[in-house]
Amino acid sequence: MRKFLTYAFCFSLLLTLSKLGLTFIRPPSVSAQVKAPCILVIPDLPLTPLANSSAALALGWPNSRYNVTVNPSSCTFPSTITTNAEGAVAFTISCTNQGSYSITASSGPDNCGLTFEVNKTCAAYGGNCLSVSCSQGSPYPSSDCNTPPLNCCPPSSGGQANASIPIFCVGNDPDQRTATTGSGKLATAIGCIPVGDTNALVGFILTWGLGIAGGIAFILIVVAGFQIITSAGNPQKLQAGKELLTSAIAGIFLIIFAAFILRLIGVSILGIPGF
Repeated sequence: MRKFLTYAFCFSLLLTLSKLGLTFIRPPSVSAQVKAPCILVIPDLPLTPLANSSAALALGWPNSRYNVTVNPSSCTFPSTITTNAEGAVAFTISCTNQGSYSITASSGPDNCGLTFEVNKTCAAYGGNCLSVSCSQGSPYPSSDCNTPPLNCCPPSSGGQANASIPIFCVGNDPDQRTATTGSGKLATAIGCIPVGDTNALVGFILTWGLGIAGGIAFILIVVAGFQIITSAGNPQKLQAGKELLTSAIAGIFLIIFAAFILRLIGVSILGIPGF
């Protein structure tokens, strides 16, 4: 009998210890497992002011309520959202003003956030995106037409924005003008000045500079010849005329030599067009 009781006690002790061991090695429940943070998504960015845009929360706690906040507060959105069995929920958001915003959603220790921009396109303003300054009113602060020289211009009374005064050449003809900067050449009385190309502009200036210098030298030769003819034997006037004639001729040779040097450097070395 004593042996039977001893065996029964040992068996019950082993059974108790086995139950405790199973309890210690049992895996934790789903609620005790570590969950990844939730995610906020706004597909269509940047948002347009006053327009309802779709947003969504994913990877949240299943069937849980999340508190939503947006800063700055000039937006319309649900202050609380409830996830479905998969931990996801969709909602809408609409903001009044342009600028940078941040949205956060939190439920206990689980929280997530997102920063986004609210901007308005030129088409949403009803304007026209032009590569010139606006002829009527100030340009709209659009999100897609604000890089110089682009401007989102207000529509005119006819429904289209008027371009600026046509001051650019069409091709190389100064008599045919346009308001767009496609040719990059400014229409003037002396021809089309290539203001859009630095090398071509330098060549244009040097070419005209040499021509003006040659014209001045020719005028000085004529003046020197007139002084020599009208000197009437006056040695001082005769000498002044000769000196002026000599200086003018030397200037012409200097201009020719300078043109040769400039052509050599500009065309052969630097590749400047226009010579």
